[in-house]
Amino acid sequence: IASKATHVIAGSPDVKTLFELIEHEESPFKMSKEGAAAIASALAKNPALSKYEACIKRTLAIRILQKSRGFFTNVRFASLTKQLAFFGTWNKIEALLYECNRVGLVKTIIDHQNQMITFDQEI
Repeated sequence: IASKATHVIAGSPDVKTLFELIEHEESPFKMSKEGAAAIASALAKNPALSKYEACIKRTLAIRILQKSRGFFTNVRFASLTKQLAFFGTWNKIEALLYECNRVGLVKTIIDHQNQMITFDQEI
């Protein structure tokens, strides 16, 4: 894909930035910070992308969750909510976690009593 430059939209380097973050970045912190800014900037510069906004945000959020398991064994709800603030409220993030578990994208255990998420454990 990169060799054909299918991720490049003329006048929108933010799309390229998003692509590179999702494909190559290892740090979930950098992905969260730069990804949210790139999404906002890309949508502001190219309103036609707004029909893809939910899909782009979902893809970035899933990738951040996948990379987070390399950094964390456990993460607090508050930390994850802050990291995925661009995606939405805790309820939306929790629904994404359940979906990721169901389809096998990211295995987690959600502990509501301690407000913690545990990555890659036997369920």
